[in-house]
Parts: sequence; structure tokens; C-alpha cells
Amino acid sequence: GCQAVLVTNPAAQSGFVLLTNGADRNAFGQARARIAAAVDGAPLPTILRSAPFEGDVEGWWLPFTDDNVKRSWISELLGLVRVHQSNGGLILSRGITPWASQRLTQINPSSYALPGFPVATHVFATDIDGTPYLLGDGQASYRKISSAEAATRIAALCTFLATSIVSIVVGLLTLLRRQLRPRRP
Repeated sequence: GCQAVLVTNPAAQSGFVLLTNGADRNAFGQARARIAAAVDGAPLPTILRSAPFEGDVEGWWLPFTDDNVKRSWISELLGLVRVHQSNGGLILSRGITPWASQRLTQINPSSYALPGFPVATHVFATDIDGTPYLLGDGQASYRKISSAEAATRIAALCTFLATSIVSIVVGLLTLLRRQLRPRRP
């Protein structure tokens, strides 16, 4: 449940670090916004951990945090994104809603920013063991997965959704049939 953010604004020579030991992401986000507003000239919080990233950024990225073991498997699947490079920037498309995408502007070879942000909001980094990560503001951290793993995960999500819908429809039809069945005196 630990959460942390480092925010700097070199032009204003200001910044702050916020460290918490709690799992309430909404409260953490509100605290970041309030502190950022109180620090003269500080932009909205951003993750600025930067490590050289030599790999291919295009492909599928799965949400990842240290507390994933406490989360539902479906939240991981719903957060799956596909990254595409486009005209000096990146496009992040949700796996199940590709029409709802985010465009990021390139700051340097491994750092990108959401529109309107003067500093990086998303940074590609490599872990000590070589695992590539996409670290983003707003509690968005991803690890890269293969296309085959992404297809398997999307198929599992679609199967889950389809069986859930069928179960609900069959249950409702059964209930309706029982209600409409003539009753014996």
C-alpha cells in the first residue's frame, strides 16, 4: 500500500516529495493535487524516475504495482494498454476500448508527457533484471508483455464477460418464466 511521488519544477526551483503508507489511491491523488497547488510554481505531480530504456516501446503493457496481489485479476485486464509510436509521440490505447486512447508528447527518448504538461508524466525504465516498465502519473505503472500473453488475457476477459452476460440473461429468463407460468389452485 505504499505510494510515493517526486515532483520538480526546475524553472521555478521548487518541488516536493510525497510518501504515504496507505492503499487509498483517491486520497493520495487529492493530497498530491493540494500540495502541488500550495508549492509555488509546482506543476501537477509527475513521476520523474528515469532509467535508460533501450527496448522497443511498441506493444502490449499490463498494469503493474507492488500491491497487484491485493487487486482483482479483472482490474489488471481492464487496464491493459497497447502502445503505438506516432509523429514524435506515443498513443496509449486501452485493450478493450481502443477508441479511448491517450496521446503523449515526447520529452526525450524515454520520457513523454500528457498534453499541457511541461514535464514528463510517463517514463520508460528498465528494472535491474532487464524487465521494461512504463511508469506514469496517476498511479499508472505497466510492465511489457508479449502479444500472445495479451491475446490470452483479452480472450479470458471476453470469455468472462460473455459467460457473465449469459448467466444473467438465463437467470432473468428463468425467473420470468416462473413468474409467467400458470399457477395451480
